[in-house]
Amino acid sequence: MNDPYHAVGLHRNPFRIDPDPGVVESLFLSRASPKVPAPKGRRFLQVMGPRGAGKTTLLLHWRRTVSGPYRYVPPSLERWLPLPIAPLVYWDEADRVPAELFYPALAASRLFESTVVVGTHEDLGAAAARFGFTVETFEIPVIRPEEVMRWAEVRIRADSMEPGSPGLVLEYEEACRVARDADRSWRRVGGHLHRWAAGIVNRSTTSYT
Repeated sequence: MNDPYHAVGLHRNPFRIDPDPGVVESLFLSRASPKVPAPKGRRFLQVMGPRGAGKTTLLLHWRRTVSGPYRYVPPSLERWLPLPIAPLVYWDEADRVPAELFYPALAASRLFESTVVVGTHEDLGAAAARFGFTVETFEIPVIRPEEVMRWAEVRIRADSMEPGSPGLVLEYEEACRVARDADRSWRRVGGHLHRWAAGIVNRSTTSYT
């Protein structure tokens, strides 16, 4: 049986959930954000946003440009594992770190004059400021329809069976609805568009029967 997505020129649903954190560089959507952090800045840069807003994606994008130790803090007992200390470090989901580990890690990073980049749901700036860091907060902005269009286009193109335009095109009106419902969550965007693509493919294959 042929894959129904082949009928619209795609290998599969381009909006499937990727089990790995972040995205490959070819799918990264450039948005307004701070410059790539430099080491040894005595700087605490916190990226704030709700779940699915793209905090991890942005941190991993920066890390591919300027490398440094990266630590994802899970909501489990592994949150008690030590944080890496280096001239430039990335602490993802840093608000999960117990205070007994977080404060000593800040103190050690301050001695290194490190640049500490964190992904967080909570504002950790006051604690970092007490340890002498220059604090910068980047709150991930609301998603705009034009960004939904670009986000969808690059994924559709990546899963196209042949060069050119496949039979799946996101209209601006639909992008407006998706952006309005998603607020700041790319996870919601992906969920909306996964259902949208599946609906179009289902209608397309049904019309041939």
